[in-house]
Amino acid sequence: MPADTFRIPGHEGMEFGSATVLLVRGQPGIGFYRVDITLKVNPRTIKEGERLAMVDLRLDISIDSKPLGIAVPTSGQNQISAWTHSSESGYALHIDITADQLAALERIRAGRDLQLQATPHAKFIRGTGEQVSGWDSGSQIVIAQTEWLAVLQQMGYQDTVVVEIPLPAPVGSLDMAKELADLMSARLAMLQGRWRDAIGQCRDCLELTLHRDAKGSLASLAAVAVQARQIAKREDQTQEQRLAIVADSVLQLTHLARHRKGTGALADWGPEDAATAVAVTALVMRLQALRERDASSSQP
Repeated sequence: MPADTFRIPGHEGMEFGSATVLLVRGQPGIGFYRVDITLKVNPRTIKEGERLAMVDLRLDISIDSKPLGIAVPTSGQNQISAWTHSSESGYALHIDITADQLAALERIRAGRDLQLQATPHAKFIRGTGEQVSGWDSGSQIVIAQTEWLAVLQQMGYQDTVVVEIPLPAPVGSLDMAKELADLMSARLAMLQGRWRDAIGQCRDCLELTLHRDAKGSLASLAAVAVQARQIAKREDQTQEQRLAIVADSVLQLTHLARHRKGTGALADWGPEDAATAVAVTALVMRLQALRERDASSSQP
């Protein structure tokens, strides 16, 4: 679960306490999506005779320095007091997001952890009955990719299957930026329900990946596929050769998504097609990354 803690400002520079994000969940609305945020609030202990009760807490949330909206208290929240015997309490917020906002957010997130900036605004009642307010500079809240994918599924975002794409460590150490960008674009298109675009991006990624030759030190997967098809007995084909054939076949299939005429115009793409194409493309990238890593480590 995300576990980001931020400061809750009090009045005139005083700190009321802190809050930790315990849980983030999603739910579908009518024409919008709702993100529920559960906090654990820890009021500070103050001097005997003093009392300060928080009656309202809101978070002004932005992403990539662009405003997203205000997370407001869910109805039924009790006031939280800071005094001589303060104890932690739960506090629930929610923010409603339109489909366009969520699509823009996903473009910025680009398949990574969701990094939000949150500026807290709080209202209080002092022991004298006086109402005061406080605010603080923004704090970062990071929601791990796995957690955010679960939120998207809970919201029913585009009613599609949301999958994670595991990439091996070698990808991070190899120059596969173009291939990875195509794969992330394919995944984003799948999340947005753009099945043809997702499959087309997989085609672009596969084309680049299959023709990588590691600067001449390693046969490309495209060349491996050609050689494998010339082997008379299928049982003599290695795992790498069979995967190369599969990758080349999927590349030929996904070509259809880039054509608007002929048989391409008749192709009917759906969520299962997009999810399969993304998964196979990720597998091919993983295979190529491991091949290049092994080839590099075997060189003197």
